[in-house]
Amino acid sequence: YWRAGCRDYLRNITHGDSVDPVEPMSPEPTPSRVVEDNDFLAEFESRLSDWERMIFAFRRQGMSWPEIASRTEGGSEAIRKRFERALDRVGRTLDIVS
Repeated sequence: YWRAGCRDYLRNITHGDSVDPVEPMSPEPTPSRVVEDNDFLAEFESRLSDWERMIFAFRRQGMSWPEIASRTEGGSEAIRKRFERALDRVGRTLDIVS
């Protein structure tokens, strides 16, 4: 009875020297996932205006909003909100759930 089906009590006992025969999945993305992500990013960027692509490039470089504001015209909060609206717009066209 105790060894029947999924109630096998030996499955619940850990053995000190047992090696798990199943290799854990690598945290690295698969090549197909890398290509898929690159294609998606290219499509996403193609739907941005020139100004939005420039801001996107600044953000990818790690610039803060005040740094971006110093390189462009307008306040940092206004630029952030305008860019956020652009991302929402493009996200809706690509059916991205936020």
